[in-house]
Amino acid sequence: MLFVGVLALIGSQVISFERGVELLNFGALLAFMGVNVAALTRYYLREQPEEVDEPGPPALGFLYACFLAET
Repeated sequence: MLFVGVLALIGSQVISFERGVELLNFGALLAFMGVNVAALTRYYLREQPEEVDEPGPPALGFLYACFLAET
């Protein structure tokens, strides 16, 4: 925890606020993409998928996050 705190302190002195916000948003998009990939993986790795689960929403969420990351 101390290491991360020191790293954040150094980073706050080195980069601008705008760049920090860009990095934060990009990290959030990557996390959202990871959640969608995990949902797709869970859907396809189960032996008998339930009727309620559909791969469409996680796939669309992943593609939308990819689109946002590009812009």
